[in-house]
Amino acid sequence: MRNCLAVGLSLILLCSPALSQEQDKKTNQTKTVKIPVTRDTWLSSADKERQGSNGGATKLKFKSYQEMSVVDFDTKELKGFVIEEAYLHLNVDQKFPLLTVTTSSLSAPWIEGDATGYNVIEGVSSFDYRVHPDQPWSYPGSDFTSVVLGLGNSWWASADATPRDAKG
Repeated sequence: MRNCLAVGLSLILLCSPALSQEQDKKTNQTKTVKIPVTRDTWLSSADKERQGSNGGATKLKFKSYQEMSVVDFDTKELKGFVIEEAYLHLNVDQKFPLLTVTTSSLSAPWIEGDATGYNVIEGVSSFDYRVHPDQPWSYPGSDFTSVVLGLGNSWWASADATPRDAKG
């Protein structure tokens, strides 16, 4: 697997007002909203990295099922709107193309921390623990995979990435 690092990440949404049944659908105006990332980390399922995290890293990493980025968005601006389309924009920092992206909701709270290099810090989220070293993600012995990709009532989807533009 090739790995790709993202130096920037934003979510762009096409939204329309949530209308009651009495309101005229013809007045439905759409609006484009750019939602910035408010916190992030990346986790790894590799043996020596499972208990560390990267909440203090300046970049995010995407490497299939081995290294996964976790991000949070400030969604206050979306209140009262229905999301019709969403676009995830990544600025890729390497020459290798990002081919497919899988996104998932996360059905448990998480703690960003400020670790880099998979350092182990008590009280933050890692692949093995929602709160290191003693709070599992969902049930005793569970890891990050128990709250993503359809588990724990999370939802997910995969899509082919579009080629990067001149800005990366």
